[in-house]
Amino acid sequence: MTLNPTYPITGIQDGLPPPGSPTREVPPRVEVDDFYTREEYAVQRNLFLLAMAKFKAMDTSAKLSYFQVAGIHGMPHITWDDPSHPEPVPARGYCPHNLITFPTWHRPYMLLFEASTQRIYEIMVNDIIPTFDMSQQALLKAEARKWRLPYWDWAAKKKRGDKEIYDAALILKDMNVTVFTSTGETSIPNPIWEFSTSEPMGNLGIERLQYQDDPPEFINFQLCTATSKVPPGPDPVASNWIDGVQNVDAVTKNIQDAEWYEKGEGNYALGEAVYRLLSLEYITEYRQFASARYEPEQNPRDALSWEGIHNNLHNWIGGEWGHMGNVPVAAFDPIFWMHHANIDRIFAIYQALYPSKKLSWWVRDETIYTDDNGNDKTLVMTPESPLAPFHKDTVGTTYDSNGVRHIADLGYTYPELQPWKFDSDIEYRINIFAQVRKLYAPHSKMLAARADYIVNVVYERFALGGVPFTVQVLLNDKLVGSVYNFSSTPKALGAIDGCENCLRQQQSKILSSGQITLTGALLASIDDAGMPLDTLDKDVVRPYLQAHLKHRVVIAGGKEISLSRIPSLQVSVAVGGRIAKVKKDSDSRSGPQAGMPMSQLPIGDPSEPDADHKWKPILGHVTYGDIFAEEGTIYDSIEITPHTRDRSGGEGPVKLALMGYTDYQEVLSL
Repeated sequence: MTLNPTYPITGIQDGLPPPGSPTREVPPRVEVDDFYTREEYAVQRNLFLLAMAKFKAMDTSAKLSYFQVAGIHGMPHITWDDPSHPEPVPARGYCPHNLITFPTWHRPYMLLFEASTQRIYEIMVNDIIPTFDMSQQALLKAEARKWRLPYWDWAAKKKRGDKEIYDAALILKDMNVTVFTSTGETSIPNPIWEFSTSEPMGNLGIERLQYQDDPPEFINFQLCTATSKVPPGPDPVASNWIDGVQNVDAVTKNIQDAEWYEKGEGNYALGEAVYRLLSLEYITEYRQFASARYEPEQNPRDALSWEGIHNNLHNWIGGEWGHMGNVPVAAFDPIFWMHHANIDRIFAIYQALYPSKKLSWWVRDETIYTDDNGNDKTLVMTPESPLAPFHKDTVGTTYDSNGVRHIADLGYTYPELQPWKFDSDIEYRINIFAQVRKLYAPHSKMLAARADYIVNVVYERFALGGVPFTVQVLLNDKLVGSVYNFSSTPKALGAIDGCENCLRQQQSKILSSGQITLTGALLASIDDAGMPLDTLDKDVVRPYLQAHLKHRVVIAGGKEISLSRIPSLQVSVAVGGRIAKVKKDSDSRSGPQAGMPMSQLPIGDPSEPDADHKWKPILGHVTYGDIFAEEGTIYDSIEITPHTRDRSGGEGPVKLALMGYTDYQEVLSL
């Protein structure tokens, strides 16, 4: 049988040295606020907006249309670029969620959107630039070769007036944009604002999605002609919901709700989650970084994952009723691509910071699941496992994870990841972490806390048949944080019997996990004179949390459901902290040889150490110190002016090398 040619996904390679070349320098993807506002990107921005508008307007039946490319993520339930079928046929879906290949599967997906023939880059080169005067085309082509898909860094606070806040990308706030065409300046609908169709999406294979299992209730996405962000509930279905609602202010509020403090220093909860994920020895190995899948006996720290952070963002951007909050239709919203470009960036930074195979890659991953007959089976995933439906060439060679491991070979990088600017690998990695700290590090007092508390949430992804739900954690009846189960029913993610990966996880009752930082909320309680808490000692914190910490489960519309509906749900509190070593000026580069938990460091008034610990929950006034390397390991550091009992500040600044994290111990199960 003669197979049909497959679609080659190569990345933008024009004007670049061959992949693997020691002289290969590649253009970076840049943060979208910079891309949207800075003059240096004006030509690229203009080309991108024009090309994106044309891409979205393509016939939805074309394999390389925006609609079909976005549909790979879920609906419609058809094959894409399957060499054995000249026309799409019903398919069981390509869902990689809760698998170790989740990061690598999305990497060629981003490339497909960004760079391949007839996508954004080639639309620029073949369709947009030829409409301009010949005298302008050389410059336009040179700028197009430098263009890469912008990313939205939602984890970094943005300068807005005289404040720094978590905020929606500026490009999301304009319904129309000004562009320059061959005939002059004009205004067009902002192509990032929404995706729309000329007919109800149900005519194109989009189906309603279940948001409640008992009794069954559905979101009527099949009626929509445009995507929505945080729209009002669709019952009764309002015409403005069908035509698309872009509630960008609600997106900003959702992201900001990740903060706990109402005044004073912010908790930086969203940025701190990324900072922890990228910090030395917080994550045990690559599998925990990559996937939200829970493993029995894992270290409590490992409930935090790259996928888990990603899941919450989908909920905050789309809301329960919006497209981004629902797996099968998420990729239709244009912001999906900039969100996932940032997810890919965090993945790439992690790879560069921790090049050892244990941390940045894997050899073999096994999952025990139950088949249709009730038998235990083993699913084995390796870096050679195919990443369907993405192909490297026209003869059906499917990408695998090894093929997308190095982003420079794929034709792009990120601002933090430009090794050719540095004389050594160590200097390069120190610079990476310096930028990570600048963007995401929590307020310095968080690093000086004598103890660190986290809330871990373990849940069965398909406990409600795949219906999404959110686990909310509250302290003193105030939201501390949440964990979103970004899922859908297996039937919603695949035709025939349903999504194969989803069914496997459902039958096997596979567990996922998420993590919420609690230390900032506890420090706020200590600062509040009306709260009966003055220390981070676990013997005091435990009864305080027993009395004041609660959790609940809500589904779309904020409807709270009984915890008995999810008997597998586990919510627990664990305590640990940073390991640090006091550095002397004379040996600050001799390398930390041994460290102590922050709670045991002999800093402050030594006369009554127990009382001193309770006197202040943090070690003293803290500033960030230098970042340095020893034997290939990158260390952060802080400087502390210790508290003393007479507040005289008798001790001078103490330099601490942050060496990693203690093992965290569970202290409370809710």
